[in-house]
Amino acid sequence: MRAREGRRALPPELARLRRRMALASSALMVLVLAASLAGAWLWSARGYASEADAALQQAAGESPLAGDGAAAVAVAGPYPVVRLSLAGGSAADATGGLSGADAAALAAAVPEGAASGSVTALGREWRFERLDTGSVAGGSGAESFSAGDGAGGIVLLVDVTQASFALRSLGLALAAAWLAGSALATAACRALASRALVPAAEAWERQERFVADASHELKTPLASMSATLDALTASPDSTVGEQARWTGYLRQDLDEMDGL
Repeated sequence: MRAREGRRALPPELARLRRRMALASSALMVLVLAASLAGAWLWSARGYASEADAALQQAAGESPLAGDGAAAVAVAGPYPVVRLSLAGGSAADATGGLSGADAAALAAAVPEGAASGSVTALGREWRFERLDTGSVAGGSGAESFSAGDGAGGIVLLVDVTQASFALRSLGLALAAAWLAGSALATAACRALASRALVPAAEAWERQERFVADASHELKTPLASMSATLDALTASPDSTVGEQARWTGYLRQDLDEMDGL
């Protein structure tokens, strides 16, 4: 019964109120859902960034391999780190993980003078950090590198391609969830708004029925009184006693209206 009443055609005033209630509640639900999903994405992004930074810090704390001072450092998890040694304007990766051309391309992608940041090179995404001035063992002596001078130094790069892909996939999944959730929230808010207005619609219907009934009940004695007055005015020379029948009708009609 309630469901049928909730689907009845509402008066224009209640229909406008239902639209406003549904719009306000659905907008609030959509905003809350968006904030929740955005918070989840930001939390995940912060986690990925923290893991990448931890990989860089771990690599920065390890000693480079003997040789020309270049080493690829294996770090647990999906964050392989490359340690590039820049000497004499050239880049080297002594472990053989990168060819000379790849090492040079990766080093060229790192902005000159930048202490840290993100770059795209070799078809992958990297976060990098340039170490402060230091020395590494190599050959028969020590080779010194000055960070940020473009001619030497050590640059650590962590491969964040998998993490970036996972983060983008998560963003798309959360966006799809937001769209589906928004549609469901809008439908639910509209249904709830209609259900919440059922008592108001019932009261409105009772009021209209009462007005219609009262109008009908009042019109009957009023029509009778009008006809009686017409009969009285049709004989202006008659005395009150002679018109007693008509005045009795008037009294009867007045008593009926008083009862109503």
